[in-house]
Formats: sequence, structure tokens, C-alpha cells
Amino acid sequence: MQSQIKHIHQQLISKQISCVDLVQQRLDLLKQNSHGSVNALLDANALKQAQAVDTKIANGENIGLLEGIPFGVKDVFMLQGTFTTASSDFLKQYKSAYTASAIQKLIDAGAIPIVKENCDSFGHGSSNENSIFGPVNNAKDPSLVAGGSSGGSAVNVAKDYTVFSIGGDTGGSVRQPAGYNGVYGLKPTYGRISRYGLMAYASSTDCVGPLAKSVEDIRIVLNTISGKDVKDQTTYESAPIDEAVLADTGSVKTVGYFKNLLENDAMDASIKADFMATLEKLKAKGIEVKPLDFIDAEA
Repeated sequence: MQSQIKHIHQQLISKQISCVDLVQQRLDLLKQNSHGSVNALLDANALKQAQAVDTKIANGENIGLLEGIPFGVKDVFMLQGTFTTASSDFLKQYKSAYTASAIQKLIDAGAIPIVKENCDSFGHGSSNENSIFGPVNNAKDPSLVAGGSSGGSAVNVAKDYTVFSIGGDTGGSVRQPAGYNGVYGLKPTYGRISRYGLMAYASSTDCVGPLAKSVEDIRIVLNTISGKDVKDQTTYESAPIDEAVLADTGSVKTVGYFKNLLENDAMDASIKADFMATLEKLKAKGIEVKPLDFIDAEA
């Protein structure tokens, strides 16, 4: 899928859509959703920020790539003046006194937070059923779980309620719900993104991670929120990822996969078929596809 961020950016600067209308449309979808992905809407502040973007455009000022783009925030990130509950009864009345570094960087770039998103309580869970706000239902099949703990974040992206969302991943809490709902989710290298303002699950392995519908949007968000932060001593400076890097597959010579997964009857037949088709495409590009055992030393 093409970059939604770039597409919406072009719509905004060409005045095909106003930022207020864009944000209001997404808020309306969030209000109507029956997937349980919303803990709190940030509508008043979001519409105020959207109006400021429209004013800049009307005055002929340039706007940044992320300016006016509505996004979601997993409810374990501090956002000053908003309730940050971690989907727990213990913190249901807690208001953030400050904003997490990663979220602040996005706000500084002009992106607009519009929703605090449902998650497993304190991030403890993998199905997003452990929440005082109730379970999050899968975006493709509401009778299934959304995965966790960032289930609300993944569903909101999958249903186009948000353009992208920010989750937290310790042992799969971004990647697993992303996979369950058919979107992209990244757990970056530890320390690439500041953890300041993220409620800790396991500080030595917690990572902030973006969810989006395209790898390009993941790249844009990742570059924006990466970098050293004096408030998190584990962070470091990292070079931005260039767009051309994503298109360059020439350096990939071999791709390995665990054959045990394909031999497991628990894997859905359609997913298995899609996976095999992808392997065939890799082979057609001259890339060696190598089946591995779980105990294979080369894994």
C-alpha cells in the first residue's frame, strides 16, 4: 500500500480536504466503532490543532509532512492533561502531568493525537481482553481477539480510524496485534526511541513502536521519533532511514524461514498459501529461500 501520510499531505496542501474535516471524519469513525479500541477521544484539542493547520495553509505557509496527520496513542503513554489509565482500574482517574518524548516529537512535527487507545492493563496480556474498558475485537473478524497488548492501536490503524498509532512492545505487544489485524508494526532496536513517558513493563526490554498500513509510513514515523533523549540515558543518536533503502533489495541474498511453521496444521490455510506465494516471488527475484529448523544454528 502507498504511504497514507504522503497521500493525505498532498490532499491538505492542494486543499482537496481541510484538516478540520479530516480530523472530524476520523473522530466520527472512532465514536461509531464497535471494536472496543477507544479509551478516550481527544476531540477538543485535536480540532483546535487542525484549525491551526488549516490557517497556515490558507495563509500560504508550508506545512511539514506529518503536520495535520491524525494518530492514535496507546493508553500507556503520558500525554499532558489527558487521562492515562493503562486500561487499569487503579489509574482510571490519573491525568498525565507531562508528555512522553516520542509523542512530543510527533506533536512538534505537527501530527495530531486524536485518541488514547485500549490495551491490556499495564501492557500485561496478548489478547487485549484484560482491560477495564472491555476487550478489543479483531478488525477483520470481530469474533476473534485483536492481539495485545497494543490491540486498540492495531485495530484503529486497520480500520482507518487513525493514519498511524504509537504502541509499546516488550515481547510482541506491537508486532503480534499488527499481524492479527493485517497492518505493519515495528519493534525497533532498544534505545533508538526514548522510553520517557511510557509506563514501564520491563524497562530493559521495553520499546516504543509505530503501527501503520505501509512500511513507508513506518519509516516516516520512526525517523521522527528516533534519537537521543537526555531524559532516557539508554537512547542514542541514529541515522535516519532513507526512502531509497526500502526499495533496495539488491543486498538481500538469502531469506530463511522456519519450516516447522508450515508443517503445523494450526496455521490458517489462506495464510499458508500467501506465505508460500511470497516465497515463490523471492525465488523469482533470485533470492535463495532456505527452510530452517528451530534448532538450526543458522537461524
